Amino acid sequence: MAALTTLALASLAVGAVGTGVAVYGQMQAAKTAKKVGEYNATVDEQNAQETARAAEYNAKLQENQALQAEMDANENIRRKRLENQRYQSTQRARFAAAGVTEEGSPLIVMAETAKLLEMDAQEVNRQAQVEASRLRAGAKETRRTGLFQSGQYKAQAGFDRMYASAQSSAYKLGAASTLLSGASNAMGSYATFKKVGA
Repeated sequence: MAALTTLALASLAVGAVGTGVAVYGQMQAAKTAKKVGEYNATVDEQNAQETARAAEYNAKLQENQALQAEMDANENIRRKRLENQRYQSTQRARFAAAGVTEEGSPLIVMAETAKLLEMDAQEVNRQAQVEASRLRAGAKETRRTGLFQSGQYKAQAGFDRMYASAQSSAYKLGAASTLLSGASNAMGSYATFKKVGA
């Protein structure tokens, strides 16, 4: 009978220890889930910041390229107009050398030449403005895309925290359930042992 009592006490002790280990394991899993979720959220937030910084940097590069295109266009227009003036001077000199006066048909030819040359200069400007507009539109799109991607990372960070909290709560509920189940089993075993006189 003493052996049965010792066996009963050992059984109750092992059950309690097993329950304690299970509860401890679930509580540790709850802590780990919370830490992993926080780590993932932090990484997502860092990714959000880096994405926003990179987008802003790239957008500024595109805006600088647009400014450079406009400055290049202004210089090219200046050079084109100087070239045009040289051409018109040569044209007038040739007319003068041939004894043609600057009136009538020669004047019309020189006016038409000046008009065509200025149109060339204006085309250089138009093309530069188109390129600058394209670059500025690209900068806006780069910023918009960066904000969108950054927002996705921020949303993911919120989800990571929410999921970690839910997972941690589930482990804690599991620990409480294990504790109650273990206590119920221990009481049932104790009642059985008492009934048989152990």
